[in-house]
Amino acid sequence: MATRVLLLMLLGALSGSSYAAGVLSADRLVAVAGETLTLATTVPPPAEPFLVITWSVTDMHGATRIFISSSSVANVTAPEYRDRITLLRHTGSLELRNVSLRDTGNFRITIVPAVGGHQNGNCKVDVHERISGVVLVASGTDLLESNRPLRMSCSVAAGSGLSFQWLNGSSLMTAGGRVQITSGGSKLTLSRVTRYDQGSFRCHVFNVISNGTSDPVQLYISYGPENIQLTTSPSLKYHLEGSNINLSCSAGSRPPAVFQWSLDGDPLAASGPELRLQNVLHSQSGNYRCQAFNNRTMKSKTRHSPITIIAPVSSVEIKTNATEMFEFSGPVSMSCSSAGTSPSFRWLNGSVEVMEGERVRLTDGGAKLTVVNMTRYDQGPFRCHVFNTITNSTSDPVVLTVYFGPENINLTSRPSQENYDEGSDVDLICSVNSGPPPKFVWFRNGVLLSQAGSELKLMNVHLHQSGNYSCQAFNDKTMKNLTSEPVAILVKRSEISNVVIIASSTDMEELSSSVRLLCSSTGSFPTFVWRNGSSELAASDRVQIGGKGVAVTISNVSRYDEGPYTCHVFNNFSSATSTPLKLAISYGPESIFFQLYPSGEYFVRGSNLSLSCSAASRPPALFEWFFNGDLLSQVGAVLNLQKVQENQSGNYNCRAFNNKTEKYQTTKPSAIFIQTPVSNVSLTSNLTVMFEFSSATMSCSTAGSGLSFLWLNGSSEVSASHRVHFSDGGSTLTVVNVTRNDQGPFSVNVSNGVSAALSRPLHLFIQYGPDSLTIEGPDSVFVGQHAMLLCSALSVPTAIFSWLLNGKPMGVHAAALVIAASQHWDAGEYVCTARNAITGQSASGSQKLAVLDLSDCNCWTSVTVAAAVAVGCCVVVAMVIGLILYGLRRRKRHRNIYPTLKRGRKSMRLKQSDMYKIAAGTQSER
Repeated sequence: MATRVLLLMLLGALSGSSYAAGVLSADRLVAVAGETLTLATTVPPPAEPFLVITWSVTDMHGATRIFISSSSVANVTAPEYRDRITLLRHTGSLELRNVSLRDTGNFRITIVPAVGGHQNGNCKVDVHERISGVVLVASGTDLLESNRPLRMSCSVAAGSGLSFQWLNGSSLMTAGGRVQITSGGSKLTLSRVTRYDQGSFRCHVFNVISNGTSDPVQLYISYGPENIQLTTSPSLKYHLEGSNINLSCSAGSRPPAVFQWSLDGDPLAASGPELRLQNVLHSQSGNYRCQAFNNRTMKSKTRHSPITIIAPVSSVEIKTNATEMFEFSGPVSMSCSSAGTSPSFRWLNGSVEVMEGERVRLTDGGAKLTVVNMTRYDQGPFRCHVFNTITNSTSDPVVLTVYFGPENINLTSRPSQENYDEGSDVDLICSVNSGPPPKFVWFRNGVLLSQAGSELKLMNVHLHQSGNYSCQAFNDKTMKNLTSEPVAILVKRSEISNVVIIASSTDMEELSSSVRLLCSSTGSFPTFVWRNGSSELAASDRVQIGGKGVAVTISNVSRYDEGPYTCHVFNNFSSATSTPLKLAISYGPESIFFQLYPSGEYFVRGSNLSLSCSAASRPPALFEWFFNGDLLSQVGAVLNLQKVQENQSGNYNCRAFNNKTEKYQTTKPSAIFIQTPVSNVSLTSNLTVMFEFSSATMSCSTAGSGLSFLWLNGSSEVSASHRVHFSDGGSTLTVVNVTRNDQGPFSVNVSNGVSAALSRPLHLFIQYGPDSLTIEGPDSVFVGQHAMLLCSALSVPTAIFSWLLNGKPMGVHAAALVIAASQHWDAGEYVCTARNAITGQSASGSQKLAVLDLSDCNCWTSVTVAAAVAVGCCVVVAMVIGLILYGLRRRKRHRNIYPTLKRGRKSMRLKQSDMYKIAAGTQSER
């Protein structure tokens, strides 16, 4: 009874709740048929179990039913959901297995907790079936282009909630125009079929969980033929016999059309879209037709093209009834024959077309030419030009000979003048109209001359050749002759005189001007000889001599063409020479040259300088002077600088100007430095006594200008390095981290191009050491023998030495340790320590000495060795005493100056008479 009450309460709650997700994690889910659906809640597990959990569903028809109710008392499940659901009571979540399409609906959960009010949740569940087996069926696939409809349907073997898409190739089809899509998209109808519908059709089906596409259905649409085209290659109105012609036929058709060919209605054996005519003949001219036929649509189309084939013109030839005749005789007939199709004729007399007229007739379609009353102008050459629409040809020329004359005789003299100088040449020319050319004879004063021909040449005529000359012409075909009127030839003698040269110009510019010299004179038959100075003028690439020597033309005149020019004229009996003519040819300036006296670059202040400038120029050049690019007031070829000062140092150059050629030339700048001589060179240093590895700065002061500084260490040049720096224009030298090798003497050579001076040397006293300590002496001695250990170290000032024997002080403070008679207690390790009292540094070294018994040696040998040692000690003591005395004398001489110490010097100091001082390198100081 309690369970029923609870169910009634829940039904009331269900009927009064609105649709929302509530306690469910989603308000809408999509499920796949046959798979599992989980409806999860967002309720956390309670501390106490829920009193009641109820799930209900409202199906697609609006009916609501509870399919599971769970309480602490019992679980009630609808029969159709048994074995398909699992309820998780601690959250209320539900698992529904083997989902079917019937499970589509709105699911609702109601939870009644032990504490608090009830909780609801809603979720809409859509169940879909996966799509499979998509099939497209068409009412036909092999179709004719027509107004008949085409229907296609799309179906699936399985699937729900279907949507459809239609594809033609890769293009999506939409409803409109010819396309109708019905039955929810599963059917497509084309109201009429066109050629553009050919292609691959597919149906694409999809829902929210899957999709599928049918196999393609290929439509084949037949149409045509249409738009038939017939083309000819080559595309010509007329075709030459023997050529090749291709006719090509095309038409829009599916399947491709079948082509048939015909000529003037007669079928040809050729088929296919192309007809090839090889080596065509005139007989193949006509109307060609192409027929395109579609054996699917059973339709055909035709196209026509006329072809005209013409044989080329050839074998053109002229035949005439006569080739020789007298003028005004006739008629003369000429016939033209040729091969070829449809020839046309044109006659030519020379290059002029022969037209029909009073004396000229053209017959036989222009192939025959007849000329009556032949004249001298009808001789030809005649040609027959034959042509048709595409070719032409011309016959060989035919020349007719027409005999006439002689007539119109004329006698002329050349040169034509009243009198002729003896020695000159005279030409008499006889001209006449005659065919063929006549034969000529000549007469002087009526007497027949031996010369013949149309021209009589009188060369180098003399006085006796004066007279009346005439000519006679005879035509041996017409048998006629004709005599000219006489011409008088008067020969006289004239001497050469009045020889004058006339120049086109006498004032010109080199390489840009030309001059023409003309020699005029009087006298018979002159000969001309030109001279430039004493040399005869000859023709060349620049010199042309014309007019039989009368005129001389010189191109691009040069300075060497100035002359003087003379013209010498002579004949067989006289001669004369013109007055010399000189040309003024301007050139330059060029080859400009700058010279300085005295020569040099550096000069002492107060000197006198002379600058000169020269250039090749005509007229002579004008000179200007420049200092550092600025124009000076001085002009002329020489610039004198008196008692020059430093402010006159700089770049000097000159410029040459020719006021005729208006050209300039400028020298390159020449540098001149005015310097004050170097003097009072002195060298100072901030330190002269210093520790090794400190820094020293040396400065050079001097008088003078434009100074250069050369620093010397001894005789070696000092160069900049990481330790050596120059500043103040090289007058200051800084040595960083000085070493014992930097003691000098330093000096500076100061120069400025006009003088030089060397400073007095500067010595640096560099204190260092001790280092490189060594001990020299024997490793063993015999009892009673003398022994000496010598300790040395590099140190400035001289190091102070001390000795230890087996770690105990010996009270010896000298470099040499002498043992007069060795005993066993003298054996052991000797340590020498050298200390520099100025640098505060020290260095130590050790050596072991063994003392042996006399029984272990040869006595005589021992005595000999002892004597040798004694002698050696005496020699050493003497040398040390001598060095001490030398050092004392030198110190006295240089009381306030430290000695310069050279690299590698070793020094030791002796304190008592039994110690020695040894200084290596002392002799080199001497």
